[in-house]
Amino acid sequence: NGGLADGNAVVSGTLDVSNDVTLSADVTIDTNTLIVDSSNNKVGIGGTPTAGTFHIFGTSTTDQVIIENTNTGAGSAPDLVLFRKSTSSAADNDVLGRIDFRGLNDANEEINYATIFSTLADASDGTENGKLTIQQRIGSSYVESFTLNGDGNVGIGTSSIDVSTQAGGSGYRVLQIENDEGGQINLDHNDAGTGSTLGQINFQ
Repeated sequence: NGGLADGNAVVSGTLDVSNDVTLSADVTIDTNTLIVDSSNNKVGIGGTPTAGTFHIFGTSTTDQVIIENTNTGAGSAPDLVLFRKSTSSAADNDVLGRIDFRGLNDANEEINYATIFSTLADASDGTENGKLTIQQRIGSSYVESFTLNGDGNVGIGTSSIDVSTQAGGSGYRVLQIENDEGGQINLDHNDAGTGSTLGQINFQ
């Protein structure tokens, strides 16, 4: 029928709850299994949350996050969505989400060694375009190593793309094609008529 408890509550057995529960203080389940920091609005699994709203701790090299779906249909599942809902201020070049591959260097400093992020290339209703970038740490700088721009073109080592696929770099070897049977480049013209140029290589 409802009730109010003041102070600490310790449950060592099974707790069955059939109605809503509102907790206004920190919650700890089995020491580190689940920790809710109500003061900072953070949740930790496996430890006390320090960074981020949701923090998962682990010490093994096995899978730490698994999203499992048992639907037998042909539709997409499971789905992971990074949703930036800036409804009143969505604008070109907004970064919509990012995945950081982070580790320590030999000075015990946290470094993002590689990053994958998506950018809203064009926010115009009806002509929306997205951009995907893979960025890596080289020396003291972050370099955009792979870019899929809003026109569907690909850049390798450059984000300034004016053709379908463009590779850029500062060394003498920019692009290498290697195969056990020998490298091969095909220039195919899908709609070639008599007298058409089938392909072209320019040395500039």
